[in-house]
Amino acid sequence: MESQAWARYLNAMLDGVGACKHLLPIGGGSDDLFDALRDGVLFCCLINHAKPDTVDMRSVKTGVGKPLSVYHVTENLNLAISSAGAIGKSLPRLPHAVPPH
Repeated sequence: MESQAWARYLNAMLDGVGACKHLLPIGGGSDDLFDALRDGVLFCCLINHAKPDTVDMRSVKTGVGKPLSVYHVTENLNLAISSAGAIGKSLPRLPHAVPPH
């Protein structure tokens, strides 16, 4: 399965990275990869793997010791998106949330 291949890749590439150590290894279950990526921490670590020191990991909320609030998760994801753009990685257009009628 494709998600298992991505999980193995992330486990290998980010092994030993302190900021994401609490999220690894990613298991082989169908939702394990998505659960690990949910808070943006692994995205930030992956960007730094592609180009070191792009993301200042001191500004990433890791959630070690307590769950992250939705605001901290949003900060992490916005940081990852802006950092990916800064190193020239194109991002798909993300649709805006449409409020229910």
